[in-house]
Amino acid sequence: MSVVITTPSGVIYTDPTQGKARYAGHPKPDVILVSHEHHEHFDADALQEIAGPKTRIVVPPYVMDRLPAGLKERAISLANGETTILGSIKVETIAAYGLKGQSEHWHPFGRGNGYVVTADGRRIYIAGSTDATPEMLRLQDIEIALLPLYPPYALGVDDAVKAVAAFKPRFTYVYQYDSVRTRNEFVRKMRSSPSAATVIAPDIDS
Repeated sequence: MSVVITTPSGVIYTDPTQGKARYAGHPKPDVILVSHEHHEHFDADALQEIAGPKTRIVVPPYVMDRLPAGLKERAISLANGETTILGSIKVETIAAYGLKGQSEHWHPFGRGNGYVVTADGRRIYIAGSTDATPEMLRLQDIEIALLPLYPPYALGVDDAVKAVAAFKPRFTYVYQYDSVRTRNEFVRKMRSSPSAATVIAPDIDS
């Protein structure tokens, strides 16, 4: 879902939706990252309202094909495993997809992106909608990991706990969940996990 990340190098929005009023009080984005085409992640009308003339929008090729012409001029299409440099911000794409069942059906391999953003020497992972894929488990040197908890359509609690233990982010931020119960179960299991990650799991007003 949508997060605003403010760094000295620039302001990054992830998957902005529901119009510019939702972002009142936040600085304008220098970079917008869109993970995939589902409506709660890709809102072309919101992008047109929010993106300024110098905002760069990073999207998967599948979303690029669906952008209005005016937005395509400001967009960069990146497939899984590609990298771009936007000013002082480095953006790497990480494959985001499901491994089985409903997750695989709704999030097929190659269609969606997760992102690793490097700004001011810190690496931030924005997972998108994904299971605990090999690409996720191989990540290194992640300061903050933004993870979804949305079984059976994305990461489940046990797999999320295992993933955090595998790639060891310093902070884990739950930025999408299907229920408060799922979120709370993850927090509880992380407390007994050997991972040293600090978990941030706010209430989300959708």
